[in-house]
Amino acid sequence: MIVHKKHCVIVIVGHNTKRPIYSTEKEMADKIVFITEEVPQSGTLLAQKALNELIDHFQNRGVEIENVEFDFMTQTKPIAQLVHLIYQLRMNGYQQITINLSGGLRYIIVWFYIASCITDARVIHGYFKYKNGVESGLNYNFDMVRIPFKPLTDKQLQFLELFFKKFKSYNKFFSPNLAYNENPLINETIIYESIEKLTEALKQKRKDSTSRGAVDGFVQKFSQINGVETFPNPENKKETSVKITYLGIALFLNEIYNKYIKNEII
Repeated sequence: MIVHKKHCVIVIVGHNTKRPIYSTEKEMADKIVFITEEVPQSGTLLAQKALNELIDHFQNRGVEIENVEFDFMTQTKPIAQLVHLIYQLRMNGYQQITINLSGGLRYIIVWFYIASCITDARVIHGYFKYKNGVESGLNYNFDMVRIPFKPLTDKQLQFLELFFKKFKSYNKFFSPNLAYNENPLINETIIYESIEKLTEALKQKRKDSTSRGAVDGFVQKFSQINGVETFPNPENKKETSVKITYLGIALFLNEIYNKYIKNEII
């Protein structure tokens, strides 16, 4: 028995419609998700026009269409938003997910590429034909090489979990009816006012005598990869506050999906 794999193509919407149309048409797609900015910018009207043209074009082909808005104004937040969206799609049965970078703005492409590396999702860009400097067709889509991210250890995952409020199931992070900004688990993370309070939280979680030195080690490790951010406590300049970054959230979501959810879906 041949089982049909459901395919979803995620397309960044910029100001150009020809590139995403030419390249997306060459891909198998049961669903296309168009990503646009949630906060209006100088080019929003052009992007909205492009979105309308893209929707009209692909709806006539009987493909399911969805438009999801990301925060393009906050650096690295789209990484966490895309990781979250990818795993929501996988939990909804889309085994093959392709990220099409052909129509996106350059700085957005970088964030989407990082998200593809974290999730090991396929990422493509069109190699186009040109006539008089204008796209006239597609030679082919090329698969971009992804840089692998090293999985978190159990202790590292346990540390990152401290920045989230209590939850009953890891599945709650990917609630299908909640967009990233609507899910309080990932949109309202915990900020620790000092290393001591973070150390105490880890002690309670592990139920052991975890040292401040061990917590300092976690903080330094994740600071190096921009997984957590440290900054002076506004009320007590001698203390160092710690919060998880959007990249840290993306790494956490990737790890819990692969460790606790993926096998249940399969």
